[in-house]
Amino acid sequence: MGILLSIISSCKHEDTSPNVRINSILINNEGEFDLENGLTYAVIDIETYELDVKTEPLDATVFYSFNGGDIQQKSNQFIAIDSNDKYISFFSNSNGDCMIGNNRLDFGYGNDSLNSEISVFPDPTDSLVTFQFEGSIRGNLYTKLYNVSGLVIKNKSIFISTNVVSDTMDLSNIVNGIYILHFQYGNTTKTTIIVKQ
Repeated sequence: MGILLSIISSCKHEDTSPNVRINSILINNEGEFDLENGLTYAVIDIETYELDVKTEPLDATVFYSFNGGDIQQKSNQFIAIDSNDKYISFFSNSNGDCMIGNNRLDFGYGNDSLNSEISVFPDPTDSLVTFQFEGSIRGNLYTKLYNVSGLVIKNKSIFISTNVVSDTMDLSNIVNGIYILHFQYGNTTKTTIIVKQ
């Protein structure tokens, strides 16, 4: 915690709206995301991700901590994260102005969280089914549609970003019946039943 203490001791100004800010985060060149209200991003165990941070002013010093552990100063362009990292917190300072706040990026979801983050409608449907993404869900979402025999009838993937809040799947060309929608977001899955009529 020595670095954090040194940041605090050098602060001339510190509050919830300091002159120094962390504006956004860039993940593996997949997208740039606003950190204003926190963010959760889907990660997969077998992959390693790199992220970069944009600050205001641009030359502000960035510090970070994985899983509430030791605080490190960001020295390289990118910070590498892997499946052991559950979240990262950011701190920053510039000219004695400090941001010591909850700029936190969470990785992945628990099952319960994912269930509440994706809504599927209408059900039953005769053509299109819509997937609505709630809250701060970001990352790749993989969707498969199975019949009751377990065969994959349709599959697709979408990269969810700030500007993508919903997606659709066209069921108009499949026979009426009961189907299973399976979502994978990072290491977490959700399964729901949909009726085509």
